[in-house]
Amino acid sequence: MICRIENIRYNAQFSLLQATSMFVVAVLSVFAIPLLTSQGFTAAEIGTLLAVKCAASIVLSPIYATLADRISGVVSNKIFICIFCLLGILITLVHLYVPLNFVGALFIFIGYGGSFSCIAPFADSLSGQYVSHGVQIHYAFARGMGSLFWAIAGLVLGILTGFFSFCTILWLQIFALTVCMIFTMAMKDPNKLQVVNEEENHKHGQKPSSLREMLRENPFYTMYLTAMLLLMTGVNMTMNYMAYTVEGAGGSNMDLGINGFVLGFSEVFVGIYFAFFLRKLGIRRLLFVAMLGMTLRVAMLTVATNMAMVYIAQLFEMIGCMLWAGNVQLVTEVIPLKDRIKGQTMIATIQSGISALVSSLLGGFIMEQTGDVKWLHSFALALCVMGVVVYVVYGKSKYKLNVASSITDKKPDTSSYHRS
Repeated sequence: MICRIENIRYNAQFSLLQATSMFVVAVLSVFAIPLLTSQGFTAAEIGTLLAVKCAASIVLSPIYATLADRISGVVSNKIFICIFCLLGILITLVHLYVPLNFVGALFIFIGYGGSFSCIAPFADSLSGQYVSHGVQIHYAFARGMGSLFWAIAGLVLGILTGFFSFCTILWLQIFALTVCMIFTMAMKDPNKLQVVNEEENHKHGQKPSSLREMLRENPFYTMYLTAMLLLMTGVNMTMNYMAYTVEGAGGSNMDLGINGFVLGFSEVFVGIYFAFFLRKLGIRRLLFVAMLGMTLRVAMLTVATNMAMVYIAQLFEMIGCMLWAGNVQLVTEVIPLKDRIKGQTMIATIQSGISALVSSLLGGFIMEQTGDVKWLHSFALALCVMGVVVYVVYGKSKYKLNVASSITDKKPDTSSYHRS
C-alpha cells in the first residue's frame, strides 16, 4: 500500500498539474477575443478560429485516447501530457513570431486544439491510473486548486493587458505550458507502482471496447453525453463570447480579468462540499443540481445590465462546478476500467470540444448578424434548458433501468473526493 507521506506527495503533484493546466486553458479562454481582435480579425473570423481549435480537439482526442487505452500498461498519460505541452510551446512561438493572415491563424488554432487543449482529459484519467495503483487522489481538492489558478490567471491577464500589448498573453501561455510540463515530468509514472486494484489486475489482457460498443453498452452514459452537448453548447457560448458580455455591461479588459477571477474563485472550495453532496444525493441527482446551477448562471447573464450582475451570475458556478468532479465519478461508476480513458475523453470532447465548436460558430454568426449579445444569451439559455430537460426525462425512464446498481443502488465512493 502507499504510505501517507507518499500519498500526500502524489496529491500535491496532481494538484500542481491541475493548477498549471487550468492556467493554460484560462489564457485563451478568457482573452482569445481581445487577442484576436487586436490582430485584426472580425467576429465571424474569431468564431471560426475558435471553432477549428475545438474541431481539432474533437477529431484528435478520441484517437489519442484509444491509443492511450491500448498502451496504458507501457506508456502512462503523463507522457502524453508532456508531449501536448511541448507541442503547445512550439506552436505558440510560431504565433508570436510569424505574421499571420486568416489562413495561417487557422493552422495555428488547429495546432492549439490538437495539443494543449487535450491535456485536461488526460490529466483526469491520470488520476484514475494512480487510484488503480493504490494512491488516494483527492480529485475535487485538486480541481479546486485548478480553479484557483484559473482565477489568478484571469486577474493577472486583466492587469497585464492594461499595461502591455496582447502579445503578453502568448508569453504567459508559454510560461504556463513550460511549468505544466516540468511538474508533469516530476510526477512518478503510475505504471512503476505496484498494482493493488483487483479491477486493474483484471484489466490486463482485456481488449478495450470500440467507441460504438462502449456507447451501446452504457446507455445512461450515452444519454448523459447528449444532455451535456446541449447544456455545454449554451454554457460555452457565453464563455467564448464573454468579452462581448463585459463590453455590453459597460466593462473594460480589466473587468474581463476580474470576471475570470470571480468565475474561477467560485470553484475553489468545491473540494469541501462535493463529497457531502455526493453522499447525500448520489451521482445522478448531484449531476442534475450541477446542470441546474450552470443553467441559472446563463439565465442571470441574460438579464445582466451591469458588471455587478455579471459578477453575481458567475457565483452560480459554485453549484455548476460540481459537474467536473461529478463527470469523473460518473465514469468511474458506469464505465469499465479498460475503457475509462476513452470514457473520460468523450465527456471532455463533448464538454470542451464539440459543444465549444458549435457554440463558437453559432455565437460568431449571431454576433455578426445582430451585434447584440442578448440574442446570444437567449439562445444559450434555451440550449441549457433543453439539456436539463433531456437529462430529467430520459435519466428517470429507460436509461435508469439499464445502469441498475451502477447509479441508483450503489453507494457512491467519495474517498477520492475529499481531504482525509
